[in-house]
Amino acid sequence: VVSLHVDCDQDTVLVQAQPAGPTCHRGTTSCFDPPVPVATSAALAPAAGITVGVGPAAPAVGLLAELDQLIERRRQFPAEEPGSYTVRLFEKGLARIAQKVGEEAIETVIDAMAGNKAGLTGEAADLVYHLLVLLRVSGSSLDEMLVVLRQRHQTIAAGQRRPLPD
Repeated sequence: VVSLHVDCDQDTVLVQAQPAGPTCHRGTTSCFDPPVPVATSAALAPAAGITVGVGPAAPAVGLLAELDQLIERRRQFPAEEPGSYTVRLFEKGLARIAQKVGEEAIETVIDAMAGNKAGLTGEAADLVYHLLVLLRVSGSSLDEMLVVLRQRHQTIAAGQRRPLPD
């Protein structure tokens, strides 16, 4: 076993492993061999009721998860990358990290109000990064935040809760 991951609803476990032999009844390494090209997958997905992201933003949530895991690694093992910006933030503590989130939020709003799309995008990236660091220094994580978002979405979608007013 290489790694274990629990999904945001905590009802599915993804096991990544190096098999000792074939894992599919067809005798292939995987039930997913041979791989289906992305273009074919994207074309077939709507008929199966699946939404597939294609293009540079497709793996966005995966990238956020990777970034969150890297941030946590820097928190747990600062000696691995002693000069990294993330390690330095953790060394400065909660107050400084929270201050950075506030600064980045203000800069994001300023660029949005100015109609500066490039600035907005860059500042939003900074804000998300610093928010992930804040979650980790506070003992939380991206996964825990996503569980809350999923629960809120599901209760609103089911009509059990009304969206918050503007």
